[in-house]
Amino acid sequence: MTTSLLEICVNGSFFPENQPVLTASDRGLLLGDGLFETIRVYQQKPFLIQQHLTRMLASARHFRFPLLPDSFVIHSWLQALIERNQIQTGYARVTLTRGLKQSPGLYLDQESHPQIIIETKPLEYREMTWNITLAEVRRSRTSLISAHKTTNYLENLMVLDQAKNEGFDEAILCVEEGLVQEGTRTNLFFVEENQLFTPPLELGPLPGITRGLVMNQLQHGYPVTELPFAWDSVRMADEVFLTNSLWGIIEVSRVDELHKPAGKVTQKLKQVYLQYVQSFKETKI
Repeated sequence: MTTSLLEICVNGSFFPENQPVLTASDRGLLLGDGLFETIRVYQQKPFLIQQHLTRMLASARHFRFPLLPDSFVIHSWLQALIERNQIQTGYARVTLTRGLKQSPGLYLDQESHPQIIIETKPLEYREMTWNITLAEVRRSRTSLISAHKTTNYLENLMVLDQAKNEGFDEAILCVEEGLVQEGTRTNLFFVEENQLFTPPLELGPLPGITRGLVMNQLQHGYPVTELPFAWDSVRMADEVFLTNSLWGIIEVSRVDELHKPAGKVTQKLKQVYLQYVQSFKETKI
């Protein structure tokens, strides 16, 4: 079905993707009052689905979304949509909004009915090598939203657009003290003397799903330390890599004007990651 019109899923019902399904009073549209997850699909199966849904529903509870369906229901809707759209290799986006705005004013509506919108697209996996730079913007480590995958993405878009205009693939954000937090769509690791370092969650980065996979299952004997560090540590590191759900482990070949050779630790972790994906592909639903 990937060459014809795909379907989307809204609260368990299926519609052609070009059919309007969101009303003008939805709080996700009006206020950015929503959350989302981007999930890789392999062999018509969502990769690391439980980790994604656990994170999204934890954020929903943090922001006091009412009347949430459980992860099993969302998973079943997503699986059905993947099969209806015949997505072999691709991705899914699950968006959760608080629902319709009931009356004028700014308030957290505790009686609305959240909306879950799911879409899937074909997208082949390919290994990535990116150039990165430091963003001029500084974030607050006490931000209420930076550690959550919300639909408030305008800051990330603006920062990334500036970096791309300067010839880079990703921009890295720091908190006020100049300590590295995260990329606009990635988590960051650097390698020094065969040890991995990444910013601690106390600085407010998104607790990335692939970040967690590297730290807890794929480190392959390389110790991982969560440590506050400044941008100079990234510039002078032996190796630098990024993680996100679409592209897994992304090698960094340039930091600002400094070229980084392909490192053995990053290459090994990429190999282990791809083996993990292959093992997932071979499992039955």
